[in-house]
Amino acid sequence: MTQQEATDKRFFIEKKSIRRYFYIGSLSSIVILASVLSFIYSKSLNQEFSNKISQLSRSIIEEKKRFIHNAVDRTLFLIEHERKHIRLEYADKNYSDEQLDAIIVDRVSELIRDLRLIDDGYIWVNEIVNYEGGDKYAIRRIHPNLPDTEGMWLSTMATDIKGNKPYEAELNGIKQHGELFYEYYFKKINSDKIAHKMSFAKLYKPYDWVVATGVYLDDVDQLIQEETMKMQQTYDEQRLLTFSIALVVVFLSTVNVVFFEKQIIRLMSNYEQRTSEYTTTLEEISNTDRLTGLFNRLKLDEVLTYEILQAQRYKKVFSILMLDLDRFKSVNDTHGHQIGDQVLVKTSELLKSNSRRTDTVGRWGGEEFLIILPETHSDKAIFIAEKIRQAFAASDFPVVGNVTCSIGVSTFHEQDSLESIIHRADTAMYCAKREGRNKVVCEDIPHSA
Repeated sequence: MTQQEATDKRFFIEKKSIRRYFYIGSLSSIVILASVLSFIYSKSLNQEFSNKISQLSRSIIEEKKRFIHNAVDRTLFLIEHERKHIRLEYADKNYSDEQLDAIIVDRVSELIRDLRLIDDGYIWVNEIVNYEGGDKYAIRRIHPNLPDTEGMWLSTMATDIKGNKPYEAELNGIKQHGELFYEYYFKKINSDKIAHKMSFAKLYKPYDWVVATGVYLDDVDQLIQEETMKMQQTYDEQRLLTFSIALVVVFLSTVNVVFFEKQIIRLMSNYEQRTSEYTTTLEEISNTDRLTGLFNRLKLDEVLTYEILQAQRYKKVFSILMLDLDRFKSVNDTHGHQIGDQVLVKTSELLKSNSRRTDTVGRWGGEEFLIILPETHSDKAIFIAEKIRQAFAASDFPVVGNVTCSIGVSTFHEQDSLESIIHRADTAMYCAKREGRNKVVCEDIPHSA
């Protein structure tokens, strides 16, 4: 062997050792670095996913809470409105309070049984007879999901499949606060499936009624389960990626990490987009009347509260119109609720076409509608109301022909609250009814123009 050959051999051995030490050191560093980064990244990812799942769950549950709370409030408003209407209807018949209450209970019960919310939701009523609880603390008065059980006694000792005592929780909440949210497991409507449910109940003291409704949470539970599975899958992929990074060169490891991060960002971006779309859809559902497409009472309350704050802060003025269709009950009684619904849809079209772009038009409840007129004095409000009244009088409604309306006008006063301005508009509207209907009456003017 020549000297050159020996030198080359020695150099080859040294280069081989360098490569060996380089690969051992590099791979060891990569494994350690990958393990540390994987642990930190996985922990951060876990926290971020957990926060998003919690945020999404809270957002959906809060939307559901607002929805069922609003549904119960609308039902209580319907009960009060029906009581007033029946007392006016029977005012000249010398009925006793007990007789009137019996008529009110029968009519309100039928109305509540016919109410349906989205996703097969419904309203039920329990009548408390013993606020101390026990085996016969209440009677089930109205329950569209279990009509055969109406009239049966309820017990605070009753439990669901998880051992919860929903009636005991309901009674305690009613006694302490007059209303409550609570969760339990109950049968779905038109099904034998037992599902996780959240309900809201509120006491209607005149009849000791607990008026309640609820929504099922299995969609929320399913969403959380699906997202948890995705997170677990992401963890599994991360562990596999960690082993891969330990076996490849720094360049390929870096490429893989960058690619993986891009994929996660894309997935999270799509997830956030879907969450945003779902939240927007829920908001639209919670703010819109399903039949007419107008704003519902929840949204009207929000806009009216905003206008009051603006008026108080900047010394502005605004007005509202409370509109009620004349003799609408006879339309439903004579032609049926389907034709009545067509009349309500036609009403919404007339209101939108005869209102300004800046006005807020909504369905207050039943055949009552509310229009909020920003920066509008009473004289202009009366002019707009009269324009709407004339549009109704000149319109031809499906099947029923002519339908008129009575409109009450009220304008913001300095000390007004939401309840007071609504009350004055409502009073003016009923004055229009008493004066023969098909009229516009302003709160401050005894007789309309």
